[in-house]
Amino acid sequence: MIYQILINNVSSQITPALDQAVVNALRNKLSFEMPGIYYMKKINPYAGVKYFFTPKTQIFPTGLIHYVRDVLDLYKVPYEQVDMRKAPVLGPEIPLKGVQLRDYQEDAVKRAVERQRGIIKAGTGAGKSITAASLIGKLNVPTILFIHKTDVFYQLINTLEDTLQVPIGKIGNGHCDIQRINVGMIQTIARAFDPTLKAEEKDNEFLKEKGDVIRKVVQEAECLVADETHHLASDSFWTVYKAAEKAFYRYGFSGSPWRDDNATIMIEGGTAKQIIDIPASTLIDRGYLSPVDIYLYDFEHERQPKGIKYATLYNTEIMLKLERNNFIVNLALKAANSGKSVLIAVTKVEHGELLETLLKKQDKNAIFVHGESNNELRRKVLDGLSNHTQKIAICTTIFGEGVDSPGLDVLINAKAGASSVDAFQLVGRVLRKTQAKKKAYVIDISDSGCRFFGQHSSERLKIYSTEPNYKLKFVKDISQIVFDV
Repeated sequence: MIYQILINNVSSQITPALDQAVVNALRNKLSFEMPGIYYMKKINPYAGVKYFFTPKTQIFPTGLIHYVRDVLDLYKVPYEQVDMRKAPVLGPEIPLKGVQLRDYQEDAVKRAVERQRGIIKAGTGAGKSITAASLIGKLNVPTILFIHKTDVFYQLINTLEDTLQVPIGKIGNGHCDIQRINVGMIQTIARAFDPTLKAEEKDNEFLKEKGDVIRKVVQEAECLVADETHHLASDSFWTVYKAAEKAFYRYGFSGSPWRDDNATIMIEGGTAKQIIDIPASTLIDRGYLSPVDIYLYDFEHERQPKGIKYATLYNTEIMLKLERNNFIVNLALKAANSGKSVLIAVTKVEHGELLETLLKKQDKNAIFVHGESNNELRRKVLDGLSNHTQKIAICTTIFGEGVDSPGLDVLINAKAGASSVDAFQLVGRVLRKTQAKKKAYVIDISDSGCRFFGQHSSERLKIYSTEPNYKLKFVKDISQIVFDV
């Protein structure tokens, strides 16, 4: 017997019924364990695992078909693929205006069109927005490009309007202007399908009036593009992606298309596996990004008592640790005195406020920017860091992925975070190349001798090590951290 995989845009199905051993293998392969599974299973033995293969119907997300083929091949199950999808009729190609693609961007667009769906790994400096614009223009079908941050929302709209020179629709942040090609805030669009999800406050009213319009745009879209696709594992993205039944073309762009919570399989499920990789090291070699020194400063901690909770330890050993904060301040001042602009990344608002107070004693212009800061101030600080009128700034996650300040020289990672995605994205903030910048610097404060945070440091080191052109330097004294003048 030859089994069939019936392929549709959102999900696919295997028919007829498979042997139970194969079903079990597919069930295990198309699943992941959620963090904290040990504690979940204490309450419910079936909790803690998310499955993407339904045994009764043998249905699975189409983006995971490569895993399905692997299992069927392993069990020597004969099968054929039956493509049930209806390919869209492409419109006349919209050429880019005023932009010449680099060779690797041209290759990426060509491969993406051929493959029809998949993840494009392209980080800072790869020209992700231009590549996406070229891909969208090449296909010229009803398209939605999803974004989750307001700052990047308008940035992408401007890029598409400048390069394609066609009207670009806006969905979200108070806008509902529908065109053939649209940029949409995923939070707003998802809430049109599920009112329990969060959205921008200003969108709540017009969602009542425009909800039907937004749902129709998603249902009629033939191409979906997700910026920063590692967020695809959220309920918001999945709600929308499952509703877009006509979307034949599905792409995700990210410099870090993976998840630390084991949910990488969800990213692939919404699009497909990674089809393109444009690593930062290649861009450094070719002169598109600045060379970077990553200093790993091992801050020493005293022995902590057993049983201490994570939140308590974070407060005492990271946020309120005077010696650690003084080191951050002295390091930032050393960089600034060497003519560098410095961005200090923190997790908590209270930590940012404390560092701002300490820094202002020696640099009255030092400033802390966070989620409650208005867009005008954020932009002013970013521009100031880039042109060196602002020497030192402290920030939370608002200056993370998708935010550019090309002239920024130094990034101090004071977060002590576990997220490899966040650490990788933070390095990208300083890699942009300018005529004046010879080198970029990252200082990661590695709390290796501290419970919880030592493991976090190891995870960050592991992700830095994946890029051969990230020059790692282990130091134990501030004098060993050198900024070229």
